[in-house]
Amino acid sequence: MAARKRKTGRAAAEAAYANLLKDNTTLVGDVGETWDAYVASFEDTAKARERYEDARAAAIKGGAVNSDQLDQMGYKKTAKLPTLPVRPHANPAPDNPAGRAQRAPRRPNRPLIHNPTVHQPGRLWPRWAPPTEGSSTK
Repeated sequence: MAARKRKTGRAAAEAAYANLLKDNTTLVGDVGETWDAYVASFEDTAKARERYEDARAAAIKGGAVNSDQLDQMGYKKTAKLPTLPVRPHANPAPDNPAGRAQRAPRRPNRPLIHNPTVHQPGRLWPRWAPPTEGSSTK
């Protein structure tokens, strides 16, 4: 008589996995929301930098002050902001429309390298024929 299998361990493991998957999905969603907020603030910062540089250039062009005087007042020229990395799925490659990972290109068919320790039909084994009655071995 076979013993009856208990399914409580499997059910508990599946429930724990479902909870873990839900928690991980929430964490990834939080990363996405934070990234979107970061990109939005970065774009706002880039616009503010551009307005500052335009105002600085207008003051210099108008002849009110020169660049060195603005630098002495603390209104120095700002450095360019770095570019944000692009999300991989945001712009899929044209040759890969589904966004799936590409398989490595196949290698061309090449003949097997001759291995004298492995018998290959139609070849002499091993590279020499056993002496026959009519041959001489000098």
